[in-house]
Amino acid sequence: MKRLNVGGIVLVLFSLMAVSCKKDCPKDPVPAPQAKRLYKIMNDPLEFRLFEYSANGDVSQLISQFVNNQATNSVTVQTNKFIYENNLLKRVNNEGGYLLYHYTGTKLDSIQAYAINNRRYSSLFPEMNTQNQLVSLIEKPTRQDPGMPVESKMTYEYAASGNIIKQGYFTKDAVGGDFRLIYNTLYSDYDNSPNMENFTFSGIYLKGIVFMKNNPRKIEEARATGTVYETTWNEYTYDADQYVTKRRQSYSTTNVVITYEYSYY
Repeated sequence: MKRLNVGGIVLVLFSLMAVSCKKDCPKDPVPAPQAKRLYKIMNDPLEFRLFEYSANGDVSQLISQFVNNQATNSVTVQTNKFIYENNLLKRVNNEGGYLLYHYTGTKLDSIQAYAINNRRYSSLFPEMNTQNQLVSLIEKPTRQDPGMPVESKMTYEYAASGNIIKQGYFTKDAVGGDFRLIYNTLYSDYDNSPNMENFTFSGIYLKGIVFMKNNPRKIEEARATGTVYETTWNEYTYDADQYVTKRRQSYSTTNVVITYEYSYY
């Protein structure tokens, strides 16, 4: 399978939710109106994501296909179906299981992850700020496996523009212990065009949450010590309305270059 390129939460949700196979600009970029809806992201004829929407514009289905064996070109197809009640996302189903979203009124309190046999294996607890931005997401596995963290946490920091600039990953190794920083992801050098992939950024879908209003040209992975161990560069091509039509992604640690093509409804 080609290199993955998905931001996300931690231990188990990657297996449940969809994945894809992987300078100067104003400090406060203003995004263009998002009149278009993303239809397809493709980096190979066999590797892509397809999006469908309900009549009111909510994501209703996400189909992901990726190569699972380079020798035979066999593929895995995963279909996520999004179910809403009273304009709130209540459930996401796919071949591996499902997610249940729990609210107090309209405030999202928790997300519970279940396997296909109805066994709950994880719970997530989001924290929002007054701008309705996600600032932390804690995951608590149902079963405590030896050598695995008892909890993990993602944190999110934003610029005044509304674009994420820092994402931290922490783990807690013992009940009652403190969270320990493992690494940070740093985002910078944003363009001025609308970002159309917000709903896939955290590894799970959070309706109405915006992580990036625009598109980052530079992404750095840094150890807890602050040492940057990998840099990713994105080069974008746009249509006449300034929507991304192509993203060329390169890395400091490999000669691999991946090109993603975008199409819209």
